[in-house]
Amino acid sequence: MKLRIFLILLIGFALAACTKEEPELNLVITPSTFNADAGEPINFAIEGRSEFLVFYSGLEGARYDEYPDATARSVNMLAETPSFSFAYNYHGSTKAVFVATSYGNWGEDKLEKIFEFDFEISDNNTALQAATLKTPGLFGQEYEGVIDASKSTVTATIPQGNIDLAKLTTNLVASSTRATILLDGQPFENKTQVDFSSGPRTFVVKAIGGAEQNWVVQVERE
Repeated sequence: MKLRIFLILLIGFALAACTKEEPELNLVITPSTFNADAGEPINFAIEGRSEFLVFYSGLEGARYDEYPDATARSVNMLAETPSFSFAYNYHGSTKAVFVATSYGNWGEDKLEKIFEFDFEISDNNTALQAATLKTPGLFGQEYEGVIDASKSTVTATIPQGNIDLAKLTTNLVASSTRATILLDGQPFENKTQVDFSSGPRTFVVKAIGGAEQNWVVQVERE
């Protein structure tokens, strides 16, 4: 009796495997925005069904039209609620592409759908990530500036002594590599001697997106 039941189940499974199932692909993808700041995540709501889903950001090395040499990121479609997010460290226009693919149970039939999204990314990052001042002379000492982002200030503490504050070699590093730094309305070049003898100096970080931020760099004595 048990053997008979086993054989019936085995035949049922075999018949099910012989039944051809068509691939299913009914996907909807919705981005949270089409205009984002550099570094701001764009969240993609994913609804529907697809076996596989990959994302091409549209940046160099990840453009869909360069397939198969382009780099793609996979989306976990086995999750209960599939989702995906991506942040561009970029300024300008880009075309992102999702490619969804599903196969039938025999692996012969295939459905593919391409989703294209055009994004405008603006880099308005005017932050500083590092600052140093170096005292004059062959054996000059370098002092790290303390950055206070809430007040847009940089403070370097230098010991008392016979130090010429008119010739402090100054280095400022903007958080965005696309930003420019100005001093007295002119482009500032690092490793330039700056005169702090009369007090703080105001530098301007100008983002490629057009935003500007004044940063007050000051010297305090211990």
